[in-house]
Amino acid sequence: RRKETEFFSRPEKFAKGPEWYLGEFFKGASPGQVLGEACPSYMFYPEVPARIASVFPDVDIIMILRNPIDRAYSHYWMAKSKGVPVQSFLNEFKKRTSKGYNDFYSSQPHNLFNTGINFNFFKAGLYSQILELYREKFPDEKIHIFFFEHMCKNPAKTIKGILDILKVDSNFIPPKINKKYHARSMPLFPRLEYILRYTSVKSFIKFIFPERVWGTVSYWFASKLTKAITTPPIPPETRALLANYFRDDVERLRKLVDRPIPWKDFS
Repeated sequence: RRKETEFFSRPEKFAKGPEWYLGEFFKGASPGQVLGEACPSYMFYPEVPARIASVFPDVDIIMILRNPIDRAYSHYWMAKSKGVPVQSFLNEFKKRTSKGYNDFYSSQPHNLFNTGINFNFFKAGLYSQILELYREKFPDEKIHIFFFEHMCKNPAKTIKGILDILKVDSNFIPPKINKKYHARSMPLFPRLEYILRYTSVKSFIKFIFPERVWGTVSYWFASKLTKAITTPPIPPETRALLANYFRDDVERLRKLVDRPIPWKDFS
């Protein structure tokens, strides 16, 4: 029913228990049906692997990893498009990787500036650290690593691999497998959208108005009050700076997954 439930990353949701989780997000599922969700924030909080293991100790963990430089740049532009007050990409890198900066390992309540949209764009790409946290709670055979670049090049192969893991019909091919979703756009009123979608104002509106009203408002902002944009490429000198920042972590990741990594910045 919902892609990103944030059940295991939001303490206030996790406190409601697994019965609430299953009833809230998987109501109507057939007996024996394979259940799952996709939630990027499960890669941000160190508490998440233990929480998942406490509820679903035999679950399969599937990670799709993107070149951390490109992931950080995409995250930056997503935050920018949602009205987060950010500086230039280079200045954000210097600020958010400086000693003492409050990084994404935070259990603070979600508020105006502590949401997934504003997590540390750069430390969220230190994949070896994240993977090691999951390896402490799950056996290797339950953790499956895919690469975003492979998925873009051959989506059918990646989807087949995931369906094989889930032990469902791996011959299934989504009808819109080659369609590009979430093309970059910029809201006409980014600060207003941010306030409506990522602050306590959203909870107030949902409390006052029916879900369908909020859904209509959310859809309007996401699809109508926007303008298409083309993001500029990362300057070569900035890309080199980030490659140096991520290099040691990528090398540790390479050893953990024990296979080649398709990121030219680190080849």
